[in-house]
Amino acid sequence: MPTPFTHLAKAQRLIDDSRVSSEHKRFLRQFWGAFLLGNIAPDAHHEVETLKREDTHFFHYRPRVFPPPEQAILDQHPEITASVLGNSAQAAFVAGYLAHLAVDAAWCEEVLFPGFLLEDWADNATRHFLFVTLLAFMDGRDYEILPPEHAVALADVSPQYWLPFLPDTALVRWRDTIVAQIRPGGTRQSLQIMGRTVSSGYHGLAAILDSTTRLDAELWSRYPPTQLAGAEETAYQRMCASVRVYLDTMIS
Repeated sequence: MPTPFTHLAKAQRLIDDSRVSSEHKRFLRQFWGAFLLGNIAPDAHHEVETLKREDTHFFHYRPRVFPPPEQAILDQHPEITASVLGNSAQAAFVAGYLAHLAVDAAWCEEVLFPGFLLEDWADNATRHFLFVTLLAFMDGRDYEILPPEHAVALADVSPQYWLPFLPDTALVRWRDTIVAQIRPGGTRQSLQIMGRTVSSGYHGLAAILDSTTRLDAELWSRYPPTQLAGAEETAYQRMCASVRVYLDTMIS
């Protein structure tokens, strides 16, 4: 699924979007660091040995995800609904968390299954490699456009019992892992991490990303950039809707 840098880039797009209400923007800017942390928080399950992806994402990989995870989390944990939390940093954090879940569910439905898992244009290993290549391509693209202010805003936010299923210590460790990479002078670690998931390793992943010829022949010929753009727009619109619906219960 999309990496933290892609989620952070989408958060920036939302705050820059003229279609987002001024009331929602004002609130999110007030608690910007909390919103950013929420946008990366579901992946903090990596920091807790006993947690699985499904425990923090509220869905299993399926061609169609139901119920939507951005609703499932609130059904299971009504104590974090915006109307209960009120006007707080925690509410901005949860709004960001829902944004992440919405993007990942859309990605599952729009990209993972129809573009790769349910296709037969190559064997499973090749399709997996090219799916990871796609994520890595987006990761590098989005890492380069992140404003330096993101690192400052994230570093300054301190969760205080914000989630009933994910400890603050895990959120802080994950926050620090991301901040170390996006702060001035930081180094992106994504390729090394994603390289562990493919048989050709880091060097194989880096090699295709460094070759526009290979990208065109192996990836874009099967999953065109126009198809990616459409899927990303669908995911972004679903993300915006999840944030709007959540904040509408608190901000009028």
